[in-house]
Amino acid sequence: LQTSNNKVRNNLVSGNSGAGIAITGTGSIVADGNTVTSNIVGTDITGLRAIPNASDGILLTDSGNNTIGGTAGVSVGGRCTGECNLFSGNGANGIGIQGVESLQTAPTATNNRIIGNYVGVDIDGLNELRNYDIGFEAQDAPNNIVGGTTPVERNIFSGNGGAGVSITSTFSYGNVIQGNYIGVDRSGMRRMANHKMGVNLGSPFGGSNNSHDNMIGGTA
Repeated sequence: LQTSNNKVRNNLVSGNSGAGIAITGTGSIVADGNTVTSNIVGTDITGLRAIPNASDGILLTDSGNNTIGGTAGVSVGGRCTGECNLFSGNGANGIGIQGVESLQTAPTATNNRIIGNYVGVDIDGLNELRNYDIGFEAQDAPNNIVGGTTPVERNIFSGNGGAGVSITSTFSYGNVIQGNYIGVDRSGMRRMANHKMGVNLGSPFGGSNNSHDNMIGGTA
């Protein structure tokens, strides 16, 4: 059965032995049409102190056409409110998307939208509350949108232990990363560095299976 058209809203999800939230398909059976909004994942109820999930804050596997975050009730330049999710303090990545690596299989981790989230910072967007590894990671995941052309679609990827954003593997193409704050606080005026690269494009393990044909930024 497909894991589809579910809503995950207004939860505190912290201290678990795996990922905080996992949305999982199975090969050709894609988990799709799910929305995840207004959750605090990896911290205490105040959003100021880490209570880590051992793995990713949220992990999408073989999962497409989902929306993580949203724009309703989002306070531009303010704390994480409304449909904003807080993914901070977790033991691996803040947000992870993984698909299949195959020329014979249609893309599975595709057409997801990641908008209006705080990742690696506290709920106020003023202090580092790092995920242990990457803020947002996509592997073998094509045609996803991270951020957008309006301020309310902005994600903050700052203070993480690895890169802010990482897109790797041959089947990661056509992704759009735009309008985000990477390595600064919510004001965009104060340094809050990710502890490795801001944006990483390439292969997860070295070698030649590199991401390609993605867009970082834009003119809108």
